[in-house]
Parts: sequence; C-alpha cells; structure tokens
Amino acid sequence: MIAGYAAQSDTGVPYVMLGEGTPSLLVIPGIEPEHHLPDGLRLQGVRGAFEEIAERRPLAVAWRADRPAGEISIDSIAADYVDLARQLELTDLAILGVSTGSPMAIETAARLGPRCNRLLLVSGGASLSTRGRSLLERWVALAEAGLWRTLAREQIAAFYPGLFGACVLAPIAWLFPDLYGRPEDPAFFLALTRAVAAADLRTRCKDVDAPALLMNGERDLLYPPEIARETALLLTDADSVTLERAGHGAFKSHSGRIARLILANL
Repeated sequence: MIAGYAAQSDTGVPYVMLGEGTPSLLVIPGIEPEHHLPDGLRLQGVRGAFEEIAERRPLAVAWRADRPAGEISIDSIAADYVDLARQLELTDLAILGVSTGSPMAIETAARLGPRCNRLLLVSGGASLSTRGRSLLERWVALAEAGLWRTLAREQIAAFYPGLFGACVLAPIAWLFPDLYGRPEDPAFFLALTRAVAAADLRTRCKDVDAPALLMNGERDLLYPPEIARETALLLTDADSVTLERAGHGAFKSHSGRIARLILANL
C-alpha cells in the first residue's frame, strides 16, 4: 500500500497525504455526511481511491474546516484551501475537484492564479443542472427531517443509475446507513449542501488561467455532459470527456479510465 497519513492544518482543514514527496495535486472531494479527519477503514478507503494516481503523483486530499454552519460558503472554503496550499508550501500544483467539490475547486484555482497549473474536474462543473439542483434540495429536506436511510438510498440510486444501483447498491445503503455515513454535525452537512446547491461559478471561470479537463458520465444527473461542455467553453483553455455508461459515481465505477486521464493531463 502507498505511504500516507492523515493530519490537520493550522487553519483546521483536515487532509490526507498520499505518496512520496511534496504533493503536486490537491484533491477537493465532494460533500460527504462525515467531514472529520478520516481514520481506520475510512482512511484505507481514501488511500484505495487515489492509489493509482498517488503511485506516480504525490497528492493531498483535503476536506473542509470544522466551521460553524453560519460561516460555511464557497468563498470561505476556498480561502481555507488557499491557506492550506501556503502552509504546505505548494507553489506549483494541479487541483482536482470531484463531484460537488468542483465549485470549490474552481474558486480555489481562481484564487491561486499562476500557482495552479492544471484544473481537473470529475463529475463536476461550474453549476448544477436543473435536475441536480432539485436533487440537492430534496436531500436537504431529507436531512432536515433526519431521514438518513432514505437520503443514503436516494443518493446512491442517483449516483449509480441502472438496475445494479437501484436494486443492489441503494438497498444496501438503506439497510446499513452507517456504511454510507451519518453526520455528527447535521448543521454542517446542511449548510455545505445548501452552499453547493446555490453555487454558480460560471462567471468565475474566466479567472482560471490554468488548462482544464472535465470528465463526466453520460448518465450523470447532477453535472451531465452538457454542463461540462458549457463549463469548458467558459474556461480559458479546457476540454471535456464523456464517460460512456457512467453516472455521477464515475470516480468509483470508472476509476481506471479516470486515473489514466488524470495522469495523462498532469
């Protein structure tokens, strides 16, 4: 297994370092129910998800600082990531935004300016689709009602469209919600989900100078290929790739191809 450890920056941002040497890739994941520093099996899962990339490119996976719900916004999160990059002395790095981490990645790349040499988005874009925004609003309502089993089932079904997702993965998520995660701080989860649901970074794209690549599943409900293509046109220098037969959970279902695309563009 690749070398790696979990830590927390002076700014309160929890992160995991993977690979040998100074990270050249900053990974900004999407919203997860649990946002605290990963350990145990969760840390092993993080290692496994990025192992193929980290074998060739050392990286840091950064979550969100444990802020009060009223202080959570795309701006405050991006400011934390910029501070983390400075603390870790990352002067020439690529940024990888995954899923709902993509608006945070776009804002962070814009703030870092020339210190960011590449922007990569997986299952993401500058704004949600109309259906994607409706889904996040629905999930906020479920979270407010404390219906975590239903939330887990609906999210998994949306991320992995098709019979396998609906008939196998979604029921497992409902039966074992702790496998998917229950937030210790629901207010944090709700504030973060609301911030992403309202996020629209289309006008901010012009401030990202780094070349970009977007990789989206053809069945993605939150950020479909048309959203990726629109975002690519707004960025200074960007391409988009559509992943056949993939949904929003493409980072797991199509991990090999995505890893190869990422490594080829670093």
